[in-house]
Amino acid sequence: MKNRLGRAGWAGLILAVGFTLAGCANAVEEESREERSQVSEDSLETEVVSEVPGSAGGEDQREVVTIGTFREDYNLTELVKSFNQESGQYRAEIKVYYGPEERQQPDGYEGAATAMDLDIVSGNSQDILVIDLWEAKNFASMGAIENLFPYFEESRNISSDDIIDAVVQANTFDDALVSINPYFSLATIYGSSEEFDGEGWTLEEMAEYAQGHPDQALFHGETQVSTLYTALWFMKDGFIDEETGKCNFDTEEFREFLKIVKKFDKKGGGSELHEPEAIQSGKALLSKMVLNTFKDIQVQYEIFQGSPALVGYPTADGRLSCEMVTGSVYAISSKSAQKEGAWAFLEYMLLNPRDDSYGFPVLKSCFDQRAEEAVEVTYVTDANGNQKEIVMGVTRTTLPDGWSIEYHTPRQEEVDLIRKLVEIAEPKDPDFLPVLDIIHEESAAFFDGAKTVEDTAKIIQNRVQLYLDEKKE
Repeated sequence: MKNRLGRAGWAGLILAVGFTLAGCANAVEEESREERSQVSEDSLETEVVSEVPGSAGGEDQREVVTIGTFREDYNLTELVKSFNQESGQYRAEIKVYYGPEERQQPDGYEGAATAMDLDIVSGNSQDILVIDLWEAKNFASMGAIENLFPYFEESRNISSDDIIDAVVQANTFDDALVSINPYFSLATIYGSSEEFDGEGWTLEEMAEYAQGHPDQALFHGETQVSTLYTALWFMKDGFIDEETGKCNFDTEEFREFLKIVKKFDKKGGGSELHEPEAIQSGKALLSKMVLNTFKDIQVQYEIFQGSPALVGYPTADGRLSCEMVTGSVYAISSKSAQKEGAWAFLEYMLLNPRDDSYGFPVLKSCFDQRAEEAVEVTYVTDANGNQKEIVMGVTRTTLPDGWSIEYHTPRQEEVDLIRKLVEIAEPKDPDFLPVLDIIHEESAAFFDGAKTVEDTAKIIQNRVQLYLDEKKE
């Protein structure tokens, strides 16, 4: 439970317990996308508002909702400020476990992670927890966090049906909605439409494709380890039968895959170039990219000269796949004494997302609104009376090797492609991660030449089966 990485996305205003509704039904003014640096712990702890709802004679009478997060985050600070300005009943406060003081300690990271974990499992945590998705599911299995489905059912402002399906799926564990993320991203694999039809592929087809291009890397800078994870993340159904609890790794298919992976550079060949140049120069074949805005897909159009094709991660049945990336998620502690206030904060966060630089909003109506607004062209008239298109947000990206892209207002076909990705998006299965770790550990000896592929496959088969058997007990 020590890998506390991830981002938090944030939102604007809602109708809840004395709030003013200014949500997705209103037009969202798109802001320029800019770099947002981390703020100091001092600024995180200082939530001073000159005049706030609920104050009497300068003294804040509102009930306090506490938020526990591992790292400082500018976006969380801004969200809390907005919440505290709008809420008449609640005031939010942030506790950062790994702040400037902890970073100065030799064991600061581990100590902070342990402290946060102990607080959560002991019931001494804050009302709201900002954690990773896999952590949310781990803590849910311990009974440490709330099921959010009943909160959605009782809400007059928002239903779980209003949330994008893949987001609900990602945050559901044992039929309970254990957390929620305010924004999401989309990750998948792209190739040239000259070689792919956009219908997905299997692991066998990926292996055949790699064998047909022996002098080129599948991915820019791909190592043996990263190839393992990239190729197998959505292959759980191909190797593990959930009903019987049996695995199937001692196969010719898997052995051939390991042989192909062995050919990749351990340190990531081709990493001296950026991905666009590596692909356009023929050193790499496929592109992996995370989409956070409707404009991001334009990078793939530029890389593949106007003809990108969805390839997706390999799947057992060859279906087209896309990963739903949640980033940090929000959970309510089961021991919270302020659960109503915690839920009011989550409503506030979900119903009014800020600009699209944080990712796609999870509320269906907000996503649809953003999609419609994305294709709207804005013009400005110059001194000569000529109209010029104005591109909102980031207008250009230039890489150190000279490759660059000029963004345009998203076209309908680009937005439709992102809609397609949302429809097929699914989260990675955190239960498969221990299996991938076993594969990584045991394949190292084969990659180093210390074991045969046959022995490696047998060892992986035995270890994974033992893991599955222990899980059933």
